Amino acid sequence: MISLPIRYAYVACPYTCKVPSVEDMRAEIAAAASAILWEAQGVVPFNVIGHGRSFEAFLSAKPTHANWMFLDLAFLGALAAGCARGSLQVVIVAAPGWAASAGVQQEIDAARALGIEAVVDHELYAQALARVQQKAAA
Repeated sequence: MISLPIRYAYVACPYTCKVPSVEDMRAEIAAAASAILWEAQGVVPFNVIGHGRSFEAFLSAKPTHANWMFLDLAFLGALAAGCARGSLQVVIVAAPGWAASAGVQQEIDAARALGIEAVVDHELYAQALARVQQKAAA
């Protein structure tokens, strides 16, 4: 049975980098953060990085930052339109580089324009990093 009200999170995290291993780590962090939101907080997460990476290898060319932002902001708009007012947050995983990330800043700006609360979560980053490190050590 679903308990109401349902809370939703659009998970924002820096991603695009010229170093593939950095993108891989950021994707792992976003995935771990999404798992924590779901398991520990009962929040339904949307991990846009994980969604994009699920089909990236099948594209004819590597997406540009502009391509990713089109996808990200389209989903943020769709979530905003489909979620009950006040039930959606943009949760910024405070991974290194989040404040300088053009993409994260665009997501914050879009959230504000849509009337959605955007929160920067340093503790979520620490917990997600610990889970990624545990997984790597296993």
